[in-house]
Amino acid sequence: MNESIRRKAQLSPSATFWFALILLATTSPLSAADFLRGDVNGDGGVSISDAHALTGYMFFGAPAPECPNSGDSNADGRIDISDTVGLMNFLFLGGQSIPAPYPNAGPDPNPLGLPCPSYGDGSPLVDPAAKMEISGVAAGGNSRKAVLTLKVSSSGPLGGYAFNLADAAGVFEEQRLSKPAGLRELALEGDHAFLTGESKEGIVRVGFLGGIANDPGEIPPGQDVDVLEVFTCLKPGTPAGEYPLTLQAGELVASCIPPVGPNGEYLGTACPDMGRAIHPILVSGTLVVQEAVEAGAGCSIAVPPKPAPIHILFKLSDATGTPGGPVSVPFVIKADRASTGFSYSVDFNEDILQATGTRKLWQKPGGTPYEFERFEFNNSSAIPGSGGVDEGFLAGAAIISLTDTGDVLPPSQEVEVIEFDFQVRSGVAAPTTTEVVFMDGAQQAGGSVNNKLIAGGVEVTPALASSFFFVNAQVNIVPGVTVFVRGDSDSSGEVNISDPVYTLNYLYQGGRAPFCLDAADANDDGTLDLSDPVATLAFLFLGGSPLPDPGGTLGKDPTENDSLTCFSESR
Repeated sequence: MNESIRRKAQLSPSATFWFALILLATTSPLSAADFLRGDVNGDGGVSISDAHALTGYMFFGAPAPECPNSGDSNADGRIDISDTVGLMNFLFLGGQSIPAPYPNAGPDPNPLGLPCPSYGDGSPLVDPAAKMEISGVAAGGNSRKAVLTLKVSSSGPLGGYAFNLADAAGVFEEQRLSKPAGLRELALEGDHAFLTGESKEGIVRVGFLGGIANDPGEIPPGQDVDVLEVFTCLKPGTPAGEYPLTLQAGELVASCIPPVGPNGEYLGTACPDMGRAIHPILVSGTLVVQEAVEAGAGCSIAVPPKPAPIHILFKLSDATGTPGGPVSVPFVIKADRASTGFSYSVDFNEDILQATGTRKLWQKPGGTPYEFERFEFNNSSAIPGSGGVDEGFLAGAAIISLTDTGDVLPPSQEVEVIEFDFQVRSGVAAPTTTEVVFMDGAQQAGGSVNNKLIAGGVEVTPALASSFFFVNAQVNIVPGVTVFVRGDSDSSGEVNISDPVYTLNYLYQGGRAPFCLDAADANDDGTLDLSDPVATLAFLFLGGSPLPDPGGTLGKDPTENDSLTCFSESR
């Protein structure tokens, strides 16, 4: 995290948070409503999701607790970071118990406690995709080390998780599990705030919170994302075989930390669901001990180093075509490490577009061919999970080089690697838009294809990368005969305040290109720049001159040799 973000996360409670709390205390009468101390999200229990709800409130603009007094987990008359730390210590480290009212809801014995106008309106967040699954393996022999892997599935980002794992066979040795000795977070980069656990009395307990004050982190949504490795010790003499691993009390935590601007500022506030508990489907597994553990075997559980951070961008560039005409969509890759290969799975609407081919754009500097390449497309194939609906797809894979030589995709550059060629169906009504999107699961002859990059000899998926961003393409279908309304940047058919805003967003905020660059050229000077939204605003609100033809109604551009067209270019 850059230092400006760190400073913001540390300083934000000292001003706005305390002002809001003082204002609440002075404008709301103290309430005698019964509540459960520590139940910040008001769902009737105290768990890791309440700690995340506190974090969201203090640092990321999440809504205030319905009952502020419930957030004062140590009953010292204020809400601060010590309440989050106290909750985590109590839940996972055997720390001091939460003061009354706990473990049952009741009145506050402290007459000077924080206000509580109401309590109990919270509830867990229902996510049909939510799942938690465990499995494990141990080599045995002269090593007692066992490695357990936790996978989670969710529809949205997660800020934490917790679970109990029953060791029904009693083969685990009691021990404290903490970073860096016994736990490794797989889904995130950075030294996040809290990850700890223990193996005691036949139960392994683990809790993870993605960020407290200075290092926010979210587990990305996805299916079967590897999030945790637990390194624990087996008891000497454990026989070879399979041992049940039973998940109990599993919980995921909904999150939505707002994006960060260039100066470390948070762009917006967290959503109301931040800090709500999600109760996933629990899929128990087995621990496979491959050989009997020798009586004198050792147990070294040093955590192997985490792979070097890598940030990846897969981007499909916008394009424009006409009914019955060709259109091409470039595929761009950028990573901060040299890349030796990639695979992709891309979906499109075959009712509008028909794939015609794939062209390789990036050539190896040495002029030699790729070690392997296979690019396919299908204009009518069912994608898994689509309910049997026919969907077009593009899929492929390439290994550029088997060694990290100079003949690889260069780091930290946007490289157009291939181009997808389409034909727009002749009967498509224009103007209209369609998307070409990254979607895992296209079926090649060799099986299902997912989006991933090969770097440093490792296949990097979104779950393993420090960040893996996908930018989909918008394909604009415009009439074959170019007609437009001068100043109509957003192609709504009329000129109003939204048009200069659309142009400004395109020019300065990275917004979508106008369907028709010629229409956005409001003053018809052949260049799209700041003078065009200024001309539109003057015409609309300051009594300025009418915009040049075609103004008011659809028409052709009377200006010959105009460098702008109605085929918007990708930026």
